Amino acid sequence: MARKFSDLTPEEVLRVAIGVEIANGERLRTFADMFSQQSPEASSVFKEMAEEEDQHKAVLVARYAQIYAKLADPLPESEISDVLEAHDLQDAEHFIFDDMDARAALKAVLAAENVAMDFYRRAVPTAATDELRAVYAELADGEADHVRRVQERLAAQGMRDAG
Repeated sequence: MARKFSDLTPEEVLRVAIGVEIANGERLRTFADMFSQQSPEASSVFKEMAEEEDQHKAVLVARYAQIYAKLADPLPESEISDVLEAHDLQDAEHFIFDDMDARAALKAVLAAENVAMDFYRRAVPTAATDELRAVYAELADGEADHVRRVQERLAAQGMRDAG
């Protein structure tokens, strides 16, 4: 049964955060591969964002090791009812039929980045240390930057589609 964010311990919030960064990095790499031929520009954005998610994960894992010593498995997002949806494809059929376009992928990423930004903002007061609180705040800012970049790509693509 899924638990609420407010019921998580600080250690569990950190485990969820690590899991989110792992899952988002994997999904972004999938999008990068998916659009490498069709839309190299979108593919490049997805690849760059995946690398940033990997950096976020590394920071979180290091903080976990400092605070809790032995790293526990990430806590799956699916176990938390109100945390976030990572970069989810509304339908797996898009992969099977290869009919997702770059704009739809960007919109999926935008929605997930907005939710991730909110997750880190909610995580700030749960942090076990001031240092971890600062990390969560920095990650919220990083996700806000992702939101801005994806919005810019969508706007640029919209202008290309219209012109």
